[in-house]
Amino acid sequence: MYRLSSWLLRATVTLHAIMAIAQPFSMGEYLDGVIGALTWHAAIGGSLFLVTGLAGTASLVLVLQRAPLRLLVPPTVLFVAEIAQIALGGARVLAIHIPLGVAIIGASVWWAWWVWRPATARRRVPARLQAVPPLAPADTSGQHVVAR
Repeated sequence: MYRLSSWLLRATVTLHAIMAIAQPFSMGEYLDGVIGALTWHAAIGGSLFLVTGLAGTASLVLVLQRAPLRLLVPPTVLFVAEIAQIALGGARVLAIHIPLGVAIIGASVWWAWWVWRPATARRRVPARLQAVPPLAPADTSGQHVVAR
């Protein structure tokens, strides 16, 4: 189950990054005169936070299976930023919408890189289950020797 959840997280975060990267291209097409591109821009942006929600759910499942709690930070921050981005885009507040979009793209690419690192989804081991090194026997000088 842990491995399946890890792959689900990686797949949704990768999809998220691809969708975020597509956003400036769809807007560029609109600025070139392709009227339907604005519809694509709105559709991708409107569904981006849903993909973030799926990735957040996969992160939560992993955390419940002893993955690091830090897995919950990126989806939470991006979910809030994307809701704000949708509201700002709909209100045509481009002075904030465009820089926030650039930040979301950067964060999405970073998040995709981060979840593909092997150490990211490694399980937490509770302190009570961690191996405790044995006490080293004392030598005649009163100093401890290193146990091998």
